[in-house]
Amino acid sequence: DPASDSVPRALLGFGVLLCEVFAFHGGLALGVVGSVALLARNRRLGAIILALAGVHAGPGLVAMLGPQDKAFARGEISDPTLTVLSHNLLYSRAGLDTLGAIIQREQPDAIMLQEVVGDRAGEILHRFGEAYPHIVWPNTHRWGGMLLSRHPFVEVPDALSGQDGWRIDQPVGTIAFDGAPVTLMGVHLPAPNRLRQLVAGPQMSERLAQWVKEREGESLVLAGDFNAPLTTTRMTMLREAGLMRAHEAAGAGRGATWPARTPLRHAPGIRLDQV
Repeated sequence: DPASDSVPRALLGFGVLLCEVFAFHGGLALGVVGSVALLARNRRLGAIILALAGVHAGPGLVAMLGPQDKAFARGEISDPTLTVLSHNLLYSRAGLDTLGAIIQREQPDAIMLQEVVGDRAGEILHRFGEAYPHIVWPNTHRWGGMLLSRHPFVEVPDALSGQDGWRIDQPVGTIAFDGAPVTLMGVHLPAPNRLRQLVAGPQMSERLAQWVKEREGESLVLAGDFNAPLTTTRMTMLREAGLMRAHEAAGAGRGATWPARTPLRHAPGIRLDQV
Protein backbone atom coordinates (compact mmCIF):
# COMPACT_ATOMS: atom_id res chain seq x y z
CA ASP A 1 0.00 0.00 0.00
CA PRO A 2 1.74 3.20 -1.16
CA ALA A 3 -0.14 5.22 1.46
CA SER A 4 1.17 3.11 4.36
CA ASP A 5 4.61 4.72 4.35
CA SER A 6 3.48 8.25 3.41
CA VAL A 7 3.94 9.58 6.96
CA PRO A 8 7.56 8.40 7.42
CA ARG A 9 8.41 9.60 3.92
CA ALA A 10 6.81 12.96 4.59
CA LEU A 11 8.72 13.39 7.86
CA LEU A 12 11.97 12.33 6.20
CA GLY A 13 11.28 14.77 3.39
CA PHE A 14 10.63 17.51 5.93
CA GLY A 15 13.98 16.83 7.59
CA VAL A 16 15.77 16.99 4.25
CA LEU A 17 13.91 20.18 3.37
CA LEU A 18 14.98 21.83 6.63
CA CYS A 19 18.61 20.95 5.94
CA GLU A 20 18.33 22.37 2.42
CA VAL A 21 16.58 25.53 3.55
CA PHE A 22 18.95 26.40 6.37
CA ALA A 23 22.23 25.23 4.81
CA PHE A 24 23.36 28.86 4.40
CA HIS A 25 22.62 29.69 8.04
CA GLY A 26 24.40 26.53 9.19
CA GLY A 27 27.40 27.57 7.11
CA LEU A 28 27.47 31.00 8.77
CA ALA A 29 27.34 29.36 12.21
CA LEU A 30 30.18 27.00 11.26
CA GLY A 31 32.17 30.01 10.07
CA VAL A 32 31.91 31.57 13.52
CA VAL A 33 32.90 28.31 15.23
CA GLY A 34 35.83 27.81 12.84
CA SER A 35 37.07 31.34 13.43
CA VAL A 36 36.94 30.78 17.20
CA ALA A 37 38.91 27.57 16.75
CA LEU A 38 41.59 29.46 14.81
CA LEU A 39 41.76 32.15 17.47
CA ALA A 40 42.21 29.37 20.03
CA ARG A 41 45.17 28.21 17.90
CA ASN A 42 43.56 24.95 16.92
CA ARG A 43 44.41 25.46 13.27
CA ARG A 44 43.59 21.98 12.03
CA LEU A 45 40.13 21.90 13.55
CA GLY A 46 39.49 25.48 12.51
CA ALA A 47 40.47 24.76 8.91
CA ILE A 48 38.19 21.72 8.75
CA ILE A 49 35.24 23.65 10.17
CA LEU A 50 35.83 26.62 7.86
CA ALA A 51 35.97 24.27 4.88
CA LEU A 52 32.58 22.87 5.86
CA ALA A 53 31.31 26.43 6.30
CA GLY A 54 32.41 27.23 2.76
CA VAL A 55 30.60 24.22 1.36
CA HIS A 56 27.33 25.22 3.03
CA ALA A 57 27.43 29.01 2.84
CA GLY A 58 29.64 29.48 -0.22
CA PRO A 59 26.95 29.22 -2.93
CA GLY A 60 24.77 31.72 -1.11
CA LEU A 61 27.65 34.14 -0.65
CA VAL A 62 28.60 33.91 -4.32
CA ALA A 63 24.99 34.64 -5.31
CA MET A 64 25.10 37.79 -3.19
CA LEU A 65 28.00 39.22 -5.23
CA GLY A 66 25.68 40.32 -8.02
CA PRO A 67 23.76 39.24 -11.10
CA GLN A 68 25.13 36.68 -13.51
CA ASP A 69 23.91 38.74 -16.46
CA LYS A 70 26.42 41.60 -16.30
CA ALA A 71 24.99 43.29 -19.39
CA PHE A 72 21.60 43.53 -17.68
CA ALA A 73 23.24 44.90 -14.54
CA ARG A 74 24.98 47.62 -16.56
CA GLY A 75 21.73 48.58 -18.27
CA GLU A 76 22.97 47.50 -21.69
CA ILE A 77 19.91 45.40 -22.54
CA SER A 78 17.71 47.34 -24.97
CA ASP A 79 15.08 44.66 -25.59
CA PRO A 80 11.59 45.30 -24.19
CA THR A 81 11.34 44.14 -20.59
CA LEU A 82 8.36 42.19 -19.30
CA THR A 83 7.79 43.15 -15.67
CA VAL A 84 5.80 40.90 -13.34
CA LEU A 85 4.86 41.41 -9.71
CA SER A 86 4.06 38.60 -7.28
CA HIS A 87 2.40 39.19 -3.91
CA ASN A 88 0.99 36.92 -1.20
CA LEU A 89 -1.88 38.95 0.23
CA LEU A 90 -2.50 36.85 3.32
CA TYR A 91 1.04 36.27 4.52
CA SER A 92 2.29 39.83 3.99
CA ARG A 93 -0.81 41.33 5.63
CA ALA A 94 -0.10 44.37 3.49
CA GLY A 95 -3.12 46.52 2.80
CA LEU A 96 -4.25 47.25 -0.71
CA ASP A 97 -2.97 50.82 -0.33
CA THR A 98 0.55 49.40 0.08
CA LEU A 99 0.06 47.06 -2.85
CA GLY A 100 -1.28 49.92 -4.93
CA ALA A 101 1.79 52.01 -4.15
CA ILE A 102 4.06 49.16 -5.27
CA ILE A 103 2.08 48.74 -8.49
CA GLN A 104 2.22 52.47 -9.15
CA ARG A 105 5.99 52.49 -8.63
CA GLU A 106 6.88 49.36 -10.59
CA GLN A 107 4.21 49.52 -13.32
CA PRO A 108 4.22 45.72 -13.90
CA ASP A 109 2.81 44.19 -17.05
CA ALA A 110 1.25 41.37 -15.04
CA ILE A 111 0.44 40.71 -11.38
CA MET A 112 0.32 37.28 -9.73
CA LEU A 113 -1.55 37.30 -6.42
CA GLN A 114 -1.71 34.46 -3.93
CA GLU A 115 -4.21 33.82 -1.14
CA VAL A 116 -6.97 36.07 -2.43
CA VAL A 117 -9.08 35.52 0.66
CA GLY A 118 -12.65 36.55 1.40
CA ASP A 119 -13.83 39.80 -0.13
CA ARG A 120 -10.32 40.73 -1.30
CA ALA A 121 -11.15 39.67 -4.86
CA GLY A 122 -13.87 42.31 -5.20
CA GLU A 123 -11.63 44.98 -3.71
CA ILE A 124 -8.79 44.05 -6.07
CA LEU A 125 -11.04 44.20 -9.13
CA HIS A 126 -12.45 47.55 -7.98
CA ARG A 127 -9.02 49.10 -7.40
CA PHE A 128 -6.92 47.60 -10.17
CA GLY A 129 -9.41 46.28 -12.71
CA GLU A 130 -9.28 49.40 -14.89
CA ALA A 131 -5.48 49.29 -15.31
CA TYR A 132 -5.42 45.46 -15.40
CA PRO A 133 -8.67 44.48 -17.11
CA HIS A 134 -7.53 41.03 -18.25
CA ILE A 135 -7.95 38.55 -15.40
CA VAL A 136 -7.63 34.83 -14.81
CA TRP A 137 -9.15 33.72 -11.51
CA PRO A 138 -9.96 30.01 -11.16
CA ASN A 139 -11.80 30.78 -7.90
CA THR A 140 -11.79 27.13 -6.91
CA HIS A 141 -10.37 27.61 -3.42
CA ARG A 142 -10.79 30.22 -0.72
CA TRP A 143 -7.00 30.74 -0.74
CA GLY A 144 -6.75 30.75 -4.50
CA GLY A 145 -4.60 32.83 -6.83
CA MET A 146 -5.38 35.54 -9.35
CA LEU A 147 -3.52 36.61 -12.50
CA LEU A 148 -4.02 40.18 -13.77
CA SER A 149 -2.55 41.61 -16.98
CA ARG A 150 -2.39 44.91 -18.84
CA HIS A 151 -2.17 42.93 -22.08
CA PRO A 152 -5.09 40.92 -23.48
CA PHE A 153 -4.88 37.16 -23.15
CA VAL A 154 -4.62 35.52 -26.54
CA GLU A 155 -5.24 32.17 -24.86
CA VAL A 156 -6.29 31.02 -21.42
CA PRO A 157 -5.07 27.43 -21.03
CA ASP A 158 -6.49 25.21 -18.32
CA ALA A 159 -5.12 25.99 -14.90
CA LEU A 160 -2.68 23.51 -13.38
CA SER A 161 -5.16 21.83 -11.08
CA GLY A 162 -4.59 21.12 -7.43
CA GLN A 163 -4.68 17.71 -5.82
CA ASP A 164 -5.30 15.97 -2.51
CA GLY A 165 -3.55 17.94 0.21
CA TRP A 166 -3.37 21.07 -1.96
CA ARG A 167 -6.54 22.03 -3.79
CA ILE A 168 -5.29 25.37 -5.09
CA ASP A 169 -5.26 25.73 -8.89
CA GLN A 170 -2.46 27.69 -10.55
CA PRO A 171 -3.90 30.37 -12.93
CA VAL A 172 -2.42 30.46 -16.44
CA GLY A 173 -2.77 32.95 -19.30
CA THR A 174 -0.92 33.63 -22.55
CA ILE A 175 -0.30 37.20 -23.71
CA ALA A 176 1.36 38.64 -26.82
CA PHE A 177 4.47 40.59 -25.82
CA ASP A 178 6.88 42.14 -28.30
CA GLY A 179 5.20 40.18 -31.05
CA ALA A 180 5.55 36.76 -29.44
CA PRO A 181 3.36 34.65 -27.14
CA VAL A 182 4.38 34.49 -23.49
CA THR A 183 2.57 32.18 -21.08
CA LEU A 184 2.25 33.44 -17.50
CA MET A 185 1.48 31.33 -14.45
CA GLY A 186 0.78 32.47 -10.91
CA VAL A 187 2.32 29.81 -8.66
CA HIS A 188 1.41 28.89 -5.10
CA LEU A 189 2.89 25.61 -3.86
CA PRO A 190 2.31 23.97 -0.47
CA ALA A 191 4.12 25.17 2.63
CA PRO A 192 5.61 22.28 4.67
CA ASN A 193 3.58 23.08 7.78
CA ARG A 194 1.02 20.25 7.66
CA LEU A 195 1.41 16.55 7.07
CA ARG A 196 -0.80 16.51 3.98
CA GLN A 197 1.11 19.45 2.53
CA LEU A 198 4.42 17.73 3.25
CA VAL A 199 3.25 14.97 0.94
CA ALA A 200 1.65 17.30 -1.61
CA GLY A 201 4.63 19.68 -1.89
CA PRO A 202 7.05 17.46 -3.82
CA GLN A 203 4.17 16.01 -5.84
CA MET A 204 2.98 19.45 -6.95
CA SER A 205 6.55 20.51 -7.75
CA GLU A 206 6.99 17.39 -9.88
CA ARG A 207 3.71 18.08 -11.70
CA LEU A 208 4.78 21.67 -12.30
CA ALA A 209 8.15 20.52 -13.66
CA GLN A 210 6.34 18.13 -16.02
CA TRP A 211 4.05 20.96 -17.14
CA VAL A 212 7.14 23.02 -18.02
CA LYS A 213 8.82 20.13 -19.89
CA GLU A 214 5.71 19.65 -22.02
CA ARG A 215 6.09 23.26 -23.19
CA GLU A 216 9.72 23.10 -24.21
CA GLY A 217 10.61 25.91 -26.60
CA GLU A 218 7.79 28.17 -25.41
CA SER A 219 8.30 31.41 -23.50
CA LEU A 220 7.12 30.84 -19.93
CA VAL A 221 7.13 33.11 -16.89
CA LEU A 222 6.22 31.54 -13.56
CA ALA A 223 6.01 33.78 -10.51
CA GLY A 224 4.62 33.35 -7.05
CA ASP A 225 4.98 31.72 -3.66
CA PHE A 226 6.93 28.51 -4.27
CA ASN A 227 7.45 27.97 -0.53
CA ALA A 228 10.96 26.73 -1.31
CA PRO A 229 14.37 28.38 -1.71
CA LEU A 230 16.69 27.68 -4.62
CA THR A 231 18.76 25.08 -2.73
CA THR A 232 15.89 22.62 -2.34
CA THR A 233 15.10 19.54 -4.39
CA ARG A 234 11.79 21.13 -5.39
CA MET A 235 13.53 24.05 -7.11
CA THR A 236 16.14 21.76 -8.61
CA MET A 237 13.35 19.86 -10.37
CA LEU A 238 12.12 23.10 -11.94
CA ARG A 239 15.61 24.16 -12.99
CA GLU A 240 16.21 20.79 -14.61
CA ALA A 241 12.88 21.19 -16.42
CA GLY A 242 14.35 24.23 -18.17
CA LEU A 243 13.46 27.21 -15.99
CA MET A 244 15.97 29.86 -14.93
CA ARG A 245 15.60 32.05 -11.85
CA ALA A 246 15.36 35.73 -12.66
CA HIS A 247 17.05 36.82 -9.44
CA GLU A 248 20.18 34.79 -10.15
CA ALA A 249 20.37 36.26 -13.67
CA ALA A 250 19.63 39.89 -12.91
CA GLY A 251 19.16 40.43 -9.17
CA ALA A 252 21.55 41.19 -6.34
CA GLY A 253 21.80 40.12 -2.71
CA ARG A 254 19.84 37.26 -1.19
CA GLY A 255 16.48 38.56 -2.39
CA ALA A 256 14.93 37.27 0.82
CA THR A 257 11.13 37.22 1.12
CA TRP A 258 10.80 35.30 4.41
CA PRO A 259 10.43 36.06 7.24
CA ALA A 260 8.77 39.39 6.51
CA ARG A 261 7.54 39.94 10.07
CA THR A 262 8.86 39.64 13.64
CA PRO A 263 12.45 40.53 14.63
CA LEU A 264 13.66 37.56 12.56
CA ARG A 265 13.19 39.72 9.46
CA HIS A 266 16.54 41.33 10.31
CA ALA A 267 18.37 37.98 10.09
CA PRO A 268 19.65 36.56 6.76
CA GLY A 269 16.36 35.67 5.15
CA ILE A 270 15.23 33.04 2.67
CA ARG A 271 13.73 33.54 -0.77
CA LEU A 272 10.57 31.44 -0.83
CA ASP A 273 8.98 33.54 -3.56
CA GLN A 274 10.46 33.17 -7.03
CA VAL A 275 10.22 34.44 -10.60
